[in-house]
Amino acid sequence: AQEASDHYNYKAATAYYEALQGRFGSDPQVACASEYELAFIKYKEKRYTEAKTGLEALLARYSGEDAKSLPPQYAVLAKKVLDRIAEIQAK
Repeated sequence: AQEASDHYNYKAATAYYEALQGRFGSDPQVACASEYELAFIKYKEKRYTEAKTGLEALLARYSGEDAKSLPPQYAVLAKKVLDRIAEIQAK
């Protein structure tokens, strides 16, 4: 999935991340990683509203009861991308 995304093949990357969610989505680490990557793909495609929705949903996980078991890097990255979206939309 990451390789496809790195080569700008967002359609394939999206399919891979969605398959990852379907197979291993009950693992909170996998779920966070795939949710972040799917939202980030939307950001790279300049689909800012959809990216924002996905990133906000991901951040909501960090307010839930499983928050301590979630990898912290995705919350940090999501906040950075949300800030960048806000800057872009303010222009």
